[in-house]
Amino acid sequence: MLHLHPKRFGVDCDQWLVKVMCGSVEFSSIYMNNHSPKILIISRLSCERAGTRFMVRGVNDGGHVANFVETEQLIHIDTMDDLVLSYIQTRGTVPLFWEQPGLNVGSHKVRMSREPEISVKAFQKHMRFMRERYGRQVVLNLLGTGVTGRSQGEAALSHLFQLQRGTMRTNCLDCLDRTNRVQTYLGLDTLSKMLEYLGVANNGVIVQRFGNKLEEMWKDNGNRISQIYAGTGALQGSKVCGDIFNTLFDVTLKLKMTKVDNFYPFIIISRSPTRTL
Repeated sequence: MLHLHPKRFGVDCDQWLVKVMCGSVEFSSIYMNNHSPKILIISRLSCERAGTRFMVRGVNDGGHVANFVETEQLIHIDTMDDLVLSYIQTRGTVPLFWEQPGLNVGSHKVRMSREPEISVKAFQKHMRFMRERYGRQVVLNLLGTGVTGRSQGEAALSHLFQLQRGTMRTNCLDCLDRTNRVQTYLGLDTLSKMLEYLGVANNGVIVQRFGNKLEEMWKDNGNRISQIYAGTGALQGSKVCGDIFNTLFDVTLKLKMTKVDNFYPFIIISRSPTRTL
């Protein structure tokens, strides 16, 4: 974060400050016929609004949100003209001015720290940044909508969110457990399309091999993000997606409503100039 202050004054720090990524890298090699593709999950935590849960929430005046993480799922096959299949998701807390004051467990009630009208500019800055960097957005809002108890504060945040089409941006209150589950679901769903592109979607052994390993990697990725932001691992079982349709029926319904299938879910990259895709 040392580069942020000089950067605001137009100072080029690239020559004398080394940037270090905070996040998680999961890596594995999987046998696929005569190839050994590498599968990776890389999560990059933004340094623009760094801090831990309960201490740093919501958005700042620059449009940057707490616990903003860009997660990229990749398959790299160097024996196929250095082919790379890439799928990116993001997460971040609700881009409004809000906080959770309190010292004791259970006393952290959601409170809007500024009037909703003041949040508009910061919200617009954040969404403009998202569109400029990632293209059109689909916002997956996992906040509760109840009016009593713990969900009351979530409902106050939730009603300001609406779905938009494009790249996936997922949030719950902490952007941890519920978000981990949904991003795992989306990652595994995209994996099936990647394997279809590679021509191995009908090979049950290879599909299971990829699926089991990727699910394990998504779980480890979620644990590491949770440890950075909350100090503890994610609250999820060893089998994240065994019966995920039942627990995420509402999310799946929202995805269908936004016609997400109209968007190609991943990027195809080939470093070889002789390959056409």
